[in-house]
Amino acid sequence: MKRVVCLLLSLILLLGLLPTALADGNGPNWVVLCNEDGTEREMRRTQELYNCMYGESVYFHLYADETGGTPVEGLTQTFYVDGETVHDPSKPDYKVKVSWDAEKKYYVWDTNGFSNNKVQISLGDGTNNYSFFANLTIEDIGWFWTRNPSVASALPGGRAVTAKYDGSEDVSVYLMATHTTAGAVLPDDFEAPEGFTVRQLTQFCWRVTCKADKSWKGEKKKLTLYMDKAWTSIFDLGTDYTVTFCADGNEPRGKDAPAPSVIGQLAAIPVTINGRKRTCYMGVGEYNNGKYGVLTSSSMGGLESADMRAQLAVGLWWQTSSGDGTYDLTALSADEVQTVIAQVGEFRLTATAEGEQTGTLNYTEDTTVTAGMPCQRIYTLTGADKGKWRFEASCTVDGEPMTASGTITRTVATAHALKPEQCKTVKAINEGLKNVIQDIESGEHVITVDLRSTGEEYHAENPDSSAYRGQIVIPDIKQNNVDVSVEFRGARGGTTLIGGIQSETAAFSVSNVNFIGNGSGSQKWEVDNVNPNGGAPNEAFRGNSRANARDCTFTGYYVAISCGRELRMCGRNNTFRNNHIAWRISTENNNGGNPDALNCVFEDNEYAIWVESFHFMPSFYAPTGCTFTDNGCDVRNSDRWWFIPGNYFTHSGSLGPVNEAVGNGNTFCYPMARNGTVDYTQLDEDGDTVSNELTRTYQTPAGKLDGKTFKVADAEKDNILATFSFDDTAAEQAEEEPVRPVMRARMLRRASEPSFDATVSVDRSDASKIVFHMEDPCKRVNVSLPCSFTDGTVKLGETEILDAKFDGQTVFFQTGKAGTYVIESKTPVQPKPDDAVTGIISSIVASGALTPGGQLVNTTEVENFPGFPDGIMGPDLMDNMRKQAERFGAHIVWDDVVSVASNADSGIKTVTLDGGNVYDARALVIATGSNYRKLGVPGETEYAGKGVSYCATCDGFFFRNKPIVVVGGGDSAFEEADFLSRFGSSVTLIHRRSTFRASRIMVERAQRNPKIDFMLDAVVQEIRGDENGVQEVEVRNTTTEKTSVIPANGVFMAIGHTPATAFLNGLVDVDSAGYITVDGASTRTSEPGVFAAGDCVDSVYRQAISAAGMGCRAALDAQAYLDSLK
Repeated sequence: MKRVVCLLLSLILLLGLLPTALADGNGPNWVVLCNEDGTEREMRRTQELYNCMYGESVYFHLYADETGGTPVEGLTQTFYVDGETVHDPSKPDYKVKVSWDAEKKYYVWDTNGFSNNKVQISLGDGTNNYSFFANLTIEDIGWFWTRNPSVASALPGGRAVTAKYDGSEDVSVYLMATHTTAGAVLPDDFEAPEGFTVRQLTQFCWRVTCKADKSWKGEKKKLTLYMDKAWTSIFDLGTDYTVTFCADGNEPRGKDAPAPSVIGQLAAIPVTINGRKRTCYMGVGEYNNGKYGVLTSSSMGGLESADMRAQLAVGLWWQTSSGDGTYDLTALSADEVQTVIAQVGEFRLTATAEGEQTGTLNYTEDTTVTAGMPCQRIYTLTGADKGKWRFEASCTVDGEPMTASGTITRTVATAHALKPEQCKTVKAINEGLKNVIQDIESGEHVITVDLRSTGEEYHAENPDSSAYRGQIVIPDIKQNNVDVSVEFRGARGGTTLIGGIQSETAAFSVSNVNFIGNGSGSQKWEVDNVNPNGGAPNEAFRGNSRANARDCTFTGYYVAISCGRELRMCGRNNTFRNNHIAWRISTENNNGGNPDALNCVFEDNEYAIWVESFHFMPSFYAPTGCTFTDNGCDVRNSDRWWFIPGNYFTHSGSLGPVNEAVGNGNTFCYPMARNGTVDYTQLDEDGDTVSNELTRTYQTPAGKLDGKTFKVADAEKDNILATFSFDDTAAEQAEEEPVRPVMRARMLRRASEPSFDATVSVDRSDASKIVFHMEDPCKRVNVSLPCSFTDGTVKLGETEILDAKFDGQTVFFQTGKAGTYVIESKTPVQPKPDDAVTGIISSIVASGALTPGGQLVNTTEVENFPGFPDGIMGPDLMDNMRKQAERFGAHIVWDDVVSVASNADSGIKTVTLDGGNVYDARALVIATGSNYRKLGVPGETEYAGKGVSYCATCDGFFFRNKPIVVVGGGDSAFEEADFLSRFGSSVTLIHRRSTFRASRIMVERAQRNPKIDFMLDAVVQEIRGDENGVQEVEVRNTTTEKTSVIPANGVFMAIGHTPATAFLNGLVDVDSAGYITVDGASTRTSEPGVFAAGDCVDSVYRQAISAAGMGCRAALDAQAYLDSLK
């Protein structure tokens, strides 16, 4: 085939049709994308057309060196090279795909009919010929002939396409997301009309089939899928997707292309639960932090001799709306799992070695988890199982196999052990650790320190046999490609350390050690001539590294364990006594999580747990199975609502916690549990607040419901979704002894009575209606929900609940049945801000649903923002700004703006949000910033989310010890390269020029980093990979034109941004690049009362501080405008 193509190109060259630039090696020509009105999209001219959407018309200008700044016009001779297929005018099937529009003065390229991502286009007039490449991309969510989304399999037309149909056979097409950051949701109750079948195959993939029809007479068969939501990580894509099957519809191209790994990862299974049609999603479930999450890819490292265990199962989840335009996954209850098994049949879970690894993995049935998922197993990965293992969940639905998979990579660390003589004293241990670590050059290492048996006291005359005394200090790990952890193992006979352990970079774990401090009232150790602890903080663990403890005691510390910058856990089976603070979660923590806080004892501490700030969701830090006895305060919480059921609290024999709430920091502990026994005592006389995420795990038996009130809360938003109140018809039951636990849903089948699962879902997307779903309450219950309707109806199916009451703030009704209740206002409700906003709060901030906080949220350390001499993390800076804005009355709306309109008569600006709410305002400030710019080369779209990324802080961790490429030459590129050097085996920064735009300090820092290499005067030609993701990058030197290939598993784009202004739809004037134009040094736009600030205006400075300053100016301009209206 290659030889045939060469002959064809030779023939074209002889005919004079090949572009001059290509034929004789003269300088290149340039192209610029245009808007439909003829204005150019960008100021930058390129040698290729980028980001051209297949199926659309592409408008562009052509420039040449000899014409300077004047476009080349009126060329009519065209030919194309589409992969290995050459289309020239001499062929009978040739179709004109590029035409000259004399009125608009631009070229129009019809992208339909092409089969490759990269197309060569030539334009000429018989004398001069010009050639360039064009890069085709496909819809984030679109229609395809196969489950392999590509240009070859795409149907042109965007959301509305046609497919060729003659009635003789079934014709199928696929609606699917093309990468994991895009998605769409079809209502569960959707039913395909007669003549069609619609089958959901994965989380974001539907197969639509038009059935064969022997009586078909040529009429068009049209089907529209109305999605509840369709989105990408950047913008809304619309909600209606239509395919028309007809005689003149599009025909398949590339239909035999192999199917890729399942996009969306989860296989979709239609089921019926409680008479309600739903879709549950199957994948490989990984048990962590008390629940099964989706296994995508993870790694387990340890010694060759260590047995690493993975708790896996066939996971089953519902996809539930979070109410802000995004969707979450919620695990099925054990009873729901059994219902699904009864309908589907057998589920299977298999493990297969990949690469050079061979053999099978050993597993045992997992009896420790009572979630009831199919195939609950504990897989053991030893050192002999080194390599990648693919786990596949599968079942068969209506004769069709369904699969979903995830991978775990077992890595093996090099083992080091200190000799017995190096473990006699703290001083000897410190010297031994220093000697081992300084000789480590690369890789993963585990250092074992076997501590000797000691007494409980230190004796200076016999230091080698008495208790250890002093501060164990683990040396800093200065190499970027080294991962070191230290294991301190106490002796069975008992090991005591009077002092602590410090580590800034190396992770460490401790077991079977009794830690003794300087007394709970001392913040530091006393300084004297003989005590090696003198002057050190009175903490058992300090520093910024990860750490864990097991089977240890901590006594007499000011702070025993502090959750600092990295992960610090209270651990498992530890005892904390007589400390000022046993476990502190500090504001410095930026890692978070606490999956191993189990079965600890907190006794006689002034504060058992002290919460300053949760970096992630509070649930990540929750302890389980712990006992709190006679602490001055069990939990002091200064941040957000925290739900910690399953623990036990007593004070001088009285049950219940003593907590201190600072600000919004409420802590909720119902139900308590001790040694596997649950106590259902109501802890709050006004009703116990429970997390909607945990109600399925902690259910209350029917016999314990009388007199109780449950407030079901959204733990992410710290608000109440619904309240259930049970009448006290058997108050004497409150005096009974606690019963054996019904802590997990699977145990319900063994219980003597049913239990109440308080899990709810609330959909408020329609301002005139609330859709509320609840589980079986076991008995009649009073239900109330926040509701602004003053008059309305409550219906379960077609049955109306006649005694429902509305008071303008709450709706009340009684029921004894599970189901979906529709609460509807009798009069239509205009969407508006909630009552807390109207008339009280004068400023509303629509922050965006997916990226609130903008680009700084994805930035590591910000060093050039005034007021922070030591720098500040980007997310922390934005969170501080949010809190400050809320302090002065700003109301944050976590949703995306889809349109803005202005009434010329009234001056009112109407802002419509994605969730359906509509806000009216007299003044509007636009500060939407900008979005990541894509490179537009082959492979970028195909491997987005599989190696190609636009956010180092989001995805850098996934490329540990792997080669990484960063594309760009500005501050962002250098910041990302520096950050990624912490993870990758190497980082290559590719820049198209010989000099950088980045600041001098950023360049010098990168040049000093031994892991960062530079390729200058170079551009990426193509990104290549396989089913495992990106493998290599082809690079072209712009000076020599030579190409080279460099290995890369991660490719990070840092080539600039485009302003996020498309949603304005002409409301204000913008320049050719889309930046909003303002009046001089002000922030006034062309529309009175509309102001703009930040990166949607500024294409030059693009700094956080300049954007903040401009925001201040916009606020002052807006205030002045409002004052002028008075």
